[in-house]
Amino acid sequence: MDRTSAFSPSSLYSFALLALCALTFALSLENGHHQSWDWWLLAEAIIGAALIASSEYSVIRLPFKWGSATVSVGATCGLGISIWLGPGFGIVLIGATLLIANWRRWHQVALSVENASSAALAGGLAGTVWWWMVPSGQDPLTSFKTTGVFILAALIHVAVNFGTVVIGTSIARREPIQAVARTMAGGWNFLFTIPVLAALIPLIGNQSLLGLLLFAAPLAFLHFALNALWQLRKEAQDTLAALTDLLELRDPYTAFHSERVTDYAMIIAASLPGFTPEEREVLERASRIHDIGKVAVTDAILLKAGALTPEERTKMESHASVGARLIENMNVYHDCVDLIRHHHERWDGRGYPGKLSSETIPLGARIMAVADSLDAMTTDRPYRKAMSFHAAIEEIQRNSGTQFDPQIVEAFLASLDDPLFQQMHERDIQTLAAD
Repeated sequence: MDRTSAFSPSSLYSFALLALCALTFALSLENGHHQSWDWWLLAEAIIGAALIASSEYSVIRLPFKWGSATVSVGATCGLGISIWLGPGFGIVLIGATLLIANWRRWHQVALSVENASSAALAGGLAGTVWWWMVPSGQDPLTSFKTTGVFILAALIHVAVNFGTVVIGTSIARREPIQAVARTMAGGWNFLFTIPVLAALIPLIGNQSLLGLLLFAAPLAFLHFALNALWQLRKEAQDTLAALTDLLELRDPYTAFHSERVTDYAMIIAASLPGFTPEEREVLERASRIHDIGKVAVTDAILLKAGALTPEERTKMESHASVGARLIENMNVYHDCVDLIRHHHERWDGRGYPGKLSSETIPLGARIMAVADSLDAMTTDRPYRKAMSFHAAIEEIQRNSGTQFDPQIVEAFLASLDDPLFQQMHERDIQTLAAD
C-alpha cells in the first residue's frame, strides 16, 4: 500500500501520533509544566530550535560486540530542551523543527508527520515526567534525585521514540512488530542509547545561552569520528572480501565462488523460521570470506585435476581452521570465526575440522554447508563437469540427515521459487534443449 496515501494505515497512524502530541501539549499547559513566558524565553526557544535543526542530520552509531545502536543527535537535543524549557515548549519546538527537516528530506506528508510526532511525543512525555517529579529550577545530575529522575525520563524518551518508530515501520512494511524491532535495533540494544548528553542542555542553557550554541560542536565531532570508525570497519570488510575474490581467481573454476555461496546462503536463511536479522548479517559476512583460509593452500593442490593424496587432502581441509585463525583477532569478524571454522562439518559428525555433529555445529555453518555444496556441484571443477541444478537438488536431498541438517535442506527446498534458483532451473532446461 502506498505509504503516502491520505487514508492508508500509515497515514492514519501518523495523524494519531500528532493527536497524542496535541493531548500531551494540552496536559502540560493545564498542569503548568513549562517556564513562564517572557522575551528571554523566546530567545531560549529560538536557540533550542536552531540546535535541533542543526543537529538533526547527525546520527551517532554506537559499536558494541553484540551489534550496534544509533542515537539521533536531534532527538537528544529535543529531550534536553523539554527538560530545560518544559514539555509544552519542547513538543512545539521538536515537532515544528523536525517536521520541516523531514519534509525537506522526504517530501512526504505522512512520513514527515510521523517522524516529527514520534520525536515530539517522546520529548513531551519525558519532559512531563521530569517536571512532575523535580521541583522547578533544579538541573539534572546535580543530586541523586535529579540524576535518578533524569535517567527515568531518558528511558521513557528512548522507549517512546523507538516504539513509535517501530510500530509505524511495522504498519508500513506489514511485518510483525517484534521482527521490525530486532531489525532496527538488534533486539533490546536500544536501551544502551540513552541520550545522557541531553542533560547538558539545561545545565549549560541555565548558565549561558552563548555556551549552548557551542553544544553542537562536540556532538558534530563525535558524529564524524564514529562515522570514520564505521567507514574503517566497512573498508576492512570490503578489503577482505576483495582478497577472497582475488584468491578465487587463482582457479578459474571457482572464480567468485564466495559471492554465489553468499547469495545461496541468504536465500536459504530467508526460508528458515526463527533465523534473526542479526544472524543473517553475521552469515552474510562469514559466507563472503568463508574460503579465506585457502591462502595457505598451494596452487599445486588447489588446481590439481586428479584425486588428492591423503597429505594433500589434509592440507586442503586445513583451510577452514586457517581462515578462522586469520580473522579471530579482527573485531569486525569476531562473530564469524565459528561459522568459518565449521562450515565443512557434517550433520553425522564425519566432517572437519572438529568432527562436530547435529546441533553442535553452528546454525550459520550448517546453512553455509548446503550453499557451499550447491555451488561446488553446479560449477565445473578440474576433475569433473558441473552437475545440473536438478541433480544437485537431488544430491542434497539424498544427503539430508547425513551430510546436511534436515531442517536446512527443508528450508533450501522451500526457497526454490526464488528468482535466482529459478534462473538456474531455466538454464537446465536450455541445456537439455541444446543437447
